[in-house]
Order: sequence, then structure tokens, then C-alpha cells
Amino acid sequence: MKPIWMVILLLGFSLNATAQFGETQAKGAYSLALAGADVNATNVYSLFSNQAGLSQSEGLEVMITGVQINSIVELTDLSLGIVIPTQSLGNFGIAVSNYGFAEFNEQIIGLGYGRQLGSFLAIGAKFNLVRTSIQSFGASTYGTVEVGLQSQVVDQVMFGFHVQSPVSVTVVNNQQAPTKLSAGLSYLPTDKLSVTVEGSKYIDGDFTASLGIDYRIIDILSLRVGAATNPGLFSAGLALHLQDIYRIELGISFHQVLGMTPGISVVYSGLPRSEKS
Repeated sequence: MKPIWMVILLLGFSLNATAQFGETQAKGAYSLALAGADVNATNVYSLFSNQAGLSQSEGLEVMITGVQINSIVELTDLSLGIVIPTQSLGNFGIAVSNYGFAEFNEQIIGLGYGRQLGSFLAIGAKFNLVRTSIQSFGASTYGTVEVGLQSQVVDQVMFGFHVQSPVSVTVVNNQQAPTKLSAGLSYLPTDKLSVTVEGSKYIDGDFTASLGIDYRIIDILSLRVGAATNPGLFSAGLALHLQDIYRIELGISFHQVLGMTPGISVVYSGLPRSEKS
């Protein structure tokens, strides 16, 4: 193996606890700015975090995202998410991502689904087809599954739960796509403010606690901050709302050892059918 890219892999995987096989890092500037406290995300954001949130989409949504992990060019992750709502069958989503460089590359194509069940419960799932290629070890194509739910437990409080890879899958060189559990509560006192506390854990890894705050301070601008443990980091970001249809979002996280991870998203949220002329 080449020393240069071996060092990159060590930085990107051994030290960065958020980097795992079969998991896109480009979840969007929204998730990045909230330090990963996204288990109660809705609309197109939820395609990469908790697919139950897809049930809240009322119009076509598209998100293009780029994240440069630890500011290393070779660890750039690009993703595209599309949400297609239906009137009676629930909402569908398509997610595509590409991560890495010539010596290590991972591509993911996912099909997601979210549906509202009654007034207080939404469920969702996603199937991912993953291709991982590591020079000197070869390539492997495999499938993973994600399932989740979101529920309004009391007025202004949402609960979210998500499982990634409930059944462990063998990838390249006998490595496993690990199981990850996430759960969190979001307090939404108004439609402009959300505060989310989340806990997540890989089955064989450390427990991570995250806090994220999203505040739409004025019609055109949202400010976001977050913090997390294991790895310990702080994050921040903003979103520019253009005519409530387009958004330009920026996010950045600061790791005490590995430095900063910047990300950008461009989001299109189409009008609900009822509002279209």
C-alpha cells in the first residue's frame, strides 16, 4: 500500500469515529452544522439520517451536497438527494453519494421511503447498494438497510429513532458494515426554532452525544450551532432562504485533533401541489 493514502485512511477512519463503511458523510450542511443531531430531521435532510422524516415532504425536493472531511481533498464526499412525494402511497427518495479517491472509493445508491401513520407517528426505511473499492484488497458490492421512526410524544416535542445496518454485512477484507443506533428528542417551541439532543452508538464503538440548535432568526436567514462527544467537536452553520424555494446552506465542524470539516448544500424545495397554479 502507498504510504500517502494509508495515512489518509488512518486519519479518515481510525481517528474520525464518524467515518464507517457504507455510510455517506455528506448528509448535508444542515446535519454538519448541528454536529450530527439529525435523527428528527424532516424533508430531504432525512433521506440521509432518518427516513421517517420523508413523510413531511409536500413537494419535489432536491439537495446537492459536498463535504471535505478534515479539509483533506482526498476525503471529499459528494451526494445528491431527491424526494418525490405522492398523494396516497407515502413519499419516496433517491440518494446517491461518492466518497474517496483512486486508492479508496465508496459509492452508495439508496432508495428511501417514508409514510405518516396517523397523527403522531411516521415510519421510514432505506435500502442502500454500496460498492467499496480498496487498492490491494479489491472491491466488494453489498446491500445495507436503514429503518426509523419519528413520533410527537407531547406538544412541541418530537422523538426520533433510527437503526443503520440492523444486520452486520461483510465488506472488503472481512471488515464489517457496523450497526448504528440513534435516538433523540427535539423541542420545537415555534416553527422557527428547534433544539435537538441525540445519542448514537455503533454496536462496537463509543457512545456519542450531540446537541444541535437551528434558529430562523429572520425570514431569509437561519443560524445553526452544535456540539458532540466522541469525537469531541463543535459546529456551526447558516442557511439562506431564497423565496422559500431555494436554500444555500453552509456548515462546518471543528475537531480538536483533526481540524475542520466544511460542507455546502444547495436545496430546492418545490411548492406543495395545493399551492401550484
